[in-house]
Amino acid sequence: MLYPQENTNRRRLNLDGFWDFRAQEEGEAADGWERGLPDPKVLAVPASWNEQREDLFTFFGRGWYQRDVHLPAEWRGRRIWLRIGAAHYRVRAWWNGEELGSYEGGSLPSEFELTEEARPGAGNRLTIEVDARLDPVGLPPAMEAAGKGEERIGFFNQNPPVTYDFFPYGGIHRSVWVYATAANRIESVFVRTSLSGDHTEAVLEVRAAVSDAGSVARLAAEVEGQTADLSREAGTGWWSGRLTVSSPRLWDVGRPEMYEVALTLESVNGEEDTYQQPFGIREVCIGEEGLLLNGRPVYLTGFGKHEDSDFYGRGFNPAVAIRDFELLRWVGANSFRTGHYPYAEEVYDLADRHGVLVIGETPFVGMNERMFTPETEARALPMIERMIARDANHPSVVAWSLANEPYVKSDAALAFFQAMARTARQCDPTRPITYVGHVEVEDNRAMHEYDFICLNKYYGWYIGHGRIDDTLEAFSRKLDEFHKAFQKPMMVTEFGGDAVPGMHAWPAQPFSEEYQAEIVEKQIAVMRSKPYIFGFHLWNFADFKTGQTLTRIILNRKGAFTRDRKPKLVAHVLRRLLRNPPDDGENRDETKDVGRGTP
Repeated sequence: MLYPQENTNRRRLNLDGFWDFRAQEEGEAADGWERGLPDPKVLAVPASWNEQREDLFTFFGRGWYQRDVHLPAEWRGRRIWLRIGAAHYRVRAWWNGEELGSYEGGSLPSEFELTEEARPGAGNRLTIEVDARLDPVGLPPAMEAAGKGEERIGFFNQNPPVTYDFFPYGGIHRSVWVYATAANRIESVFVRTSLSGDHTEAVLEVRAAVSDAGSVARLAAEVEGQTADLSREAGTGWWSGRLTVSSPRLWDVGRPEMYEVALTLESVNGEEDTYQQPFGIREVCIGEEGLLLNGRPVYLTGFGKHEDSDFYGRGFNPAVAIRDFELLRWVGANSFRTGHYPYAEEVYDLADRHGVLVIGETPFVGMNERMFTPETEARALPMIERMIARDANHPSVVAWSLANEPYVKSDAALAFFQAMARTARQCDPTRPITYVGHVEVEDNRAMHEYDFICLNKYYGWYIGHGRIDDTLEAFSRKLDEFHKAFQKPMMVTEFGGDAVPGMHAWPAQPFSEEYQAEIVEKQIAVMRSKPYIFGFHLWNFADFKTGQTLTRIILNRKGAFTRDRKPKLVAHVLRRLLRNPPDDGENRDETKDVGRGTP
């Protein structure tokens, strides 16, 4: 599912802005709402509804969005499509009262064809129902009752009742587009790159899918003046071909060298469709040293993040995204993980352009034994396929994380994670895969099936609260224990503690900025002493909204930056540590190139 593009053969119309909105209360009928909403309010799109109105703050039900759309007359005779970038959690859509279809998955796009229902000109009405009800078997799941004995840490009795530590926002969170194409269109594009041993030549494998393979007279791909005709793969709607680039400009950390492949689709009547797909030439793998990028070890430093900001909630905001990348550059970080779901496509575009590494993560967070069923697997595997299809052309994405903090103890859980690993490898054999573990070795049976270890540990906070020095040895032993059990390179993907902005204490005490900074500095020293650890991500980049418990002061305050992106003391400590890394004799420079080539 390609991002809507404006070019010679494609037109698009952005529908972001003010929409009519109506919350459907529990037990309330919605008869005829697809044609007109009774007593609507006005809400902004994209943005979570919870952040915009007081009466919607704790609303986790079905919300109805509606607006009228004027289609250009030049679109007459074209195929017309509706694309919703992401809406949490289930979506149904109507055009002029006719249902288009439905979709499950709050962090990935949904697309519906409008051709039969659309009328060029005025008088078109678009209605989108977003179902944000908390589902015990959703992806991610809501909470079951505490009395059922589920294995979770710290999330019982929080409000709202979910199994994860972030707010379950409802709403349309990314841009809504209507766009027009020819009858036959290019539907998917994949560019895979491989380098010669001396990096003097790159081979590009270009694969594309079209909607009607039988009517294609020619499908060509062009890269920097070189053109290759793609050949149809027998029995499929896919076409493929190869090009060779001599003396390639390699995409690297802080050196965001980008290329573009231009695809042209022709029928017997001439050119029908075109699409320009950016990509980068680079190779990534896991070796004994950890992550190898273009054959060179890279030590990853940075953060786990969230799509979360004032007023927008989880809605995409371009200015916030720009600010975040500027702060990554300022602090000296070279990477982040998309905890705990796929982010907006524009975020990956920025990572490509800034030379920042990304571990892309599924929305499979808070999963325990009740989730490991054939029914859930049948819903989860297509989400992995769609995530990889959407993001595989981004050179910034160097690994896939398939879950966060699951309990993988039973045979059913192991089989579930084996199926996810097979699916990810089939979709993309060029990137390593992982999942983010926690608790104990015995809770992570599936780590043997994955390429590297990611581990979340909160010594000095959830373990040994208030006793940083007393827990450093236990922290060190736990890292060694996981490495010994699985014999794989490791990242620590979450560590740290909460700090209330402006709260200071001497000596350092929990919730003070000094305590957070001390945890981070001392634990980074422990991690740097481990040769099998190839990086760390602090949790979190910025304070974010979560469910309310006795341990939350409105927000989760583990951010290095406040929710409005102001640095805490720990941000200054990180800036010092990341911009002046110790010389470990391995020539693993994680920060020198960050920001070079930034537009």
